[in-house]
Amino acid sequence: MILADRPDGLFNETACFPSASIRSYLSDRDTRRLLLGFPMVATRSDPHGRHDWHSAEYVKDWIQNDVTKDESRRPMLTRMIERIPQDEDSVIHVLDVGAGYGELSLCVLKKFPKAQVVCHDFSEPMLEYARTRLTEFNDRVTYVKSDLSQSNWFALFEHPFDAVVSSIAIHNVRSPERIRGIYHEITGLLTASGCFLNCDLVFDNIGSHLQWLEADLKDVALFEQDGRMATFGGFK
Repeated sequence: MILADRPDGLFNETACFPSASIRSYLSDRDTRRLLLGFPMVATRSDPHGRHDWHSAEYVKDWIQNDVTKDESRRPMLTRMIERIPQDEDSVIHVLDVGAGYGELSLCVLKKFPKAQVVCHDFSEPMLEYARTRLTEFNDRVTYVKSDLSQSNWFALFEHPFDAVVSSIAIHNVRSPERIRGIYHEITGLLTASGCFLNCDLVFDNIGSHLQWLEADLKDVALFEQDGRMATFGGFK
């Protein structure tokens, strides 16, 4: 199974080769495999056949490519978390959904030196990289593995959060209806004054995402957009 763009901006799971806009988000390893004629085979970690998040080798290669983009993304992520309506010295609880190797969590931990952060991800190899990267913050970080495609993914969280944040993660669920459900479930994890802030690749209409959030949150807004990458969110 190989992915390509559809005219409406969604993924086409039956096309034979991805367009340039999709190739720009593939890792070098993915592109090499496609050029050599290897299909992107569906796996348990990604039934659409794009990523193999349970493979330590794949995750290592993906991070080596993605980490080169951290420096350019960091200002956008920093501006996003500055919208958390808390003083920097506040003791706050923050959930990072789809935390990956911990880039956004690192930004939160540095911005809020008393924050307690939960790094969530579906991939154990990703969480292992996050544990290594965030070693100096061990007393302020916990790790939870669960699957966003399941409606009980949040069952292990013990308390509400002052902020739920996410970076380039939720789009991997692919299903618009499931993404809408995740947004709704996230709002149920917030304190009375909490917020949800999301930086993600948006392959459909950003207006739809804002409407989904408006069902549960107020002051919903698109903060920034650069191509398909956007930061947006809302407040309780």
